[in-house]
Amino acid sequence: MMAGTQILCFKQVTPTCFFLSFPAIDSMVYCILDYWKSYEETEAKQMTIRQAMPEEYLQVLDFYYSVSEAMAACPNRPTWRRGIYPVVDDLIGDLFIAVQENEGIIGAVLVNSQQGNGYDTGEWALKTDKVAVIHILAVSPKHQGKGIAWKLLTHARDSVHDWAEVIRLDTLVNNTPAKRLYEGFGFHKAGDMEVEYESVGIKQFTLYEKVLRPES
Repeated sequence: MMAGTQILCFKQVTPTCFFLSFPAIDSMVYCILDYWKSYEETEAKQMTIRQAMPEEYLQVLDFYYSVSEAMAACPNRPTWRRGIYPVVDDLIGDLFIAVQENEGIIGAVLVNSQQGNGYDTGEWALKTDKVAVIHILAVSPKHQGKGIAWKLLTHARDSVHDWAEVIRLDTLVNNTPAKRLYEGFGFHKAGDMEVEYESVGIKQFTLYEKVLRPES
């Protein structure tokens, strides 16, 4: 190997080595940026978001449970429990799944009009009956940080835009990553509430609301 040449290896579908000669630092930076752009485009092509079919519901439930179990040591872990919540009867509404080629389901979100316990205490900016509610948003730990949750939220929002005036949701008060996501997406805090659920007992939740259009 020639002196002054470095090998940089990047993880992708097929590991590839790039030979970069110094002092061509600018070329190295552009090469890296081109690589990541190509990598992200490849991943995007391999992933699709679509509505789940009823025959896939058990598979989706298994995905939710596996996410909760994989994040058991995280302080902001999901509180879902096998056979308790969620179950098939909870999957009422539009269930969207992110499916990665050769991996299966890597994300999911449910949207309907069912406001949960304690929503009557919310400090809602818009008083309306045309409310969409987002439930059980999840992304596989392996794929978190890639913008998949944002894409799922976008699909959920677009699916209700014809009839809903607001979207509401809740998250555990200590789930800082989720709060950042929702606030970045345009949701505004609507107060905290304390609710008792069979799967988690008594917990503190933060309510969020995103106004889609003024009340008509």
